[in-house]
Amino acid sequence: MAGKKKEKKVKDKRPFKEKFKSFLSKNKILLIIFSIILLLGGGVGLIVTGYLEYNRATREAYVVAGMKAMEDGNFHKAQSLLLKATYLKAPEAYPFLAWLSAKSGNFTKALDYCRETAKYPEIHGSYEVMGYLSLLGYGNAQGAGSALFFFDEAMKSYSEEYLKNHNPLLSMYEKSISLCMNKQDYIRMVDEAQKKGSTIALLYRGDLDFLGEENDLSPKSAAKSWEDAKNSGILEAQTRLASLLWYGYGKRRDYRTAMRYFEDAAKKHEPAANYSLGLIRLRQGKKTSYAEGMRYMKNAAKMNYGPALTAVGVNAIIKTKDFSKIASAAADIFKQAYDCGDTTGGILYALMMMNGMGVATDQTEALSILYDLKTSGVQSVGAMLKYFTYNTDVDSKRVFNQAIALISDQYMGKYCFAEGAPEAKMYHEQKESGALSYYVPQKDDRDRYTDEFIADLGKNYVEKLDKPEDIEINGEKLLYPEITQILDMYNPTTGAKAFMPQAVMEISASMPTLPSNYDKYNIDFETILNNFDEFY
Repeated sequence: MAGKKKEKKVKDKRPFKEKFKSFLSKNKILLIIFSIILLLGGGVGLIVTGYLEYNRATREAYVVAGMKAMEDGNFHKAQSLLLKATYLKAPEAYPFLAWLSAKSGNFTKALDYCRETAKYPEIHGSYEVMGYLSLLGYGNAQGAGSALFFFDEAMKSYSEEYLKNHNPLLSMYEKSISLCMNKQDYIRMVDEAQKKGSTIALLYRGDLDFLGEENDLSPKSAAKSWEDAKNSGILEAQTRLASLLWYGYGKRRDYRTAMRYFEDAAKKHEPAANYSLGLIRLRQGKKTSYAEGMRYMKNAAKMNYGPALTAVGVNAIIKTKDFSKIASAAADIFKQAYDCGDTTGGILYALMMMNGMGVATDQTEALSILYDLKTSGVQSVGAMLKYFTYNTDVDSKRVFNQAIALISDQYMGKYCFAEGAPEAKMYHEQKESGALSYYVPQKDDRDRYTDEFIADLGKNYVEKLDKPEDIEINGEKLLYPEITQILDMYNPTTGAKAFMPQAVMEISASMPTLPSNYDKYNIDFETILNNFDEFY
């Protein structure tokens, strides 16, 4: 059976124009629908793009407005504007909110903003603050280990170009030392800062070794660290070395070199050197030495060195013929000394407050000061409170008068109850037979010096310590033996400080940076920093 012949398709020979018209005619409805869809899609796209651009510009505007408010010194307004920027999803505002909160002492809020920042992996501006907060005990990740991790993260916000001429990591390590709340973190941060080349960490490392804060007493290691710090320009290290030589801790006593170091540091306005040199001069007993001694004391007092402020106040009371005329000024200076960390000034101020001398009578506040000092480990206060508690015939004014007279005599070297630097009592404790000793008493070192040299030292040379039970003030025995301990800084000092957690009121972190798209706004970060210091 023969198959059908396949029909050939007839080629449309019409012109293209007629073909196109025919296509439009046949597909008119479909084309209209497709056109409407395209128009709607394009419109929606334009609307979305416009909205996103508007939102971005608005976010940016709030951030810039916040920065400009800080340039004008209006930080409350700045916080409000930056917070609005975060509502519009501007994560670059969070580091500045964290920075502002940390600088103003609102650490809980600073932590909240840091946590918000951490949700954006590309932003690292809050990690420095987080590191400091971890040392202060805020957040889940705490301690030196966490701080070091956060500081490494913070480094990601700096450009390679910036890091060629700056070392922000070293700055973070050094700032963190004063924020440590426990000795373990403190030692870790001191050591880490020292590894990074910190010169101030050398000073603190020396303090740790000298005072035996981490291991056994090691004055030789301390001397090495202090020598390196001194050679790097740390002035306090020179005072520490001067005192080390003055007493001979771990090395041969060398009065002459010690004096040269003290005098050089004092000329450069180092407070502890001025105070120590003041005591030395007061005790030499020469015609001009008293005036020199008081000049050094007043220099240290001008630098708000607490022990020197107390010394100036005591001297004023001793020299006056009418206490009532200077009582108010004396109370003020003892209060200032206490605020600067001097326990002796705090005790004298509390005694004045108990008796309404130069300050309104306030037994509650006075006792509060004394109990705070006792809590911080001031032994003389415990004995005083015990005296007040267990004696029926208590006269706090007599305690004050005896304390003032005795302290003045101690300044002048009339009485000496302990040899050596006040902070180095552990070097003078009775050692077991055969135990290593780093101190030679002055009397055992006598044969190294001529009679003329010893005479020149005056009361600075002590062969025999006084006993509290032998002391009389204006013909009266001491009310209780520990009154001799009220003067805390009774001898020249190294200035070495044992670790003690500090009350932290603010965190001075570096100011965060903004993304490069904000460069066109020419924000003056230096002015912001200056304004902040003035504002707070």
